[in-house]
Amino acid sequence: MTVVGFVLTVAGIYFYFDMDKFQNASFSTAGIVVDMNRKSDGKSGPVIQFVDVNGNSQVFVSRSSSNPPRYKVNESVDVIYALPRSGTDLEAYVNEKWNILVRKFGVLAFGLLFLVLGIVFGRIFWNRDSMYIGVAHSKDIDLTTSTNKRCE
Repeated sequence: MTVVGFVLTVAGIYFYFDMDKFQNASFSTAGIVVDMNRKSDGKSGPVIQFVDVNGNSQVFVSRSSSNPPRYKVNESVDVIYALPRSGTDLEAYVNEKWNILVRKFGVLAFGLLFLVLGIVFGRIFWNRDSMYIGVAHSKDIDLTTSTNKRCE
């Protein structure tokens, strides 16, 4: 569990800084839901159109979806986006505070949780095993005169 926690913590740190970098290079604007992207599991996610800082119309499909749909066609939404670099796709999100917080801290929180649980349970099991090992190191036992008997 500690290894899983360590890996998730490292991944969470990476995602935190990646999202922080995105936020520092991003712009915020209003967008319009122009369609709903229906998925095979019955959930729907909004297709959003907005105008970027260069005056170009951009369209993206939100990665979040729900059933029932959270948005309606022609509804205005806040959008946070970064202009695409050469060879990359537009990166944009519906600008909801929970969305950014989950992307920034979600994996990191799970990683730290597993790391702490791994350390706590590791200490518990380590101490449980060392209870039996510790008896042999007790000053009250004279190991030179002890007799070994076969356990049955």
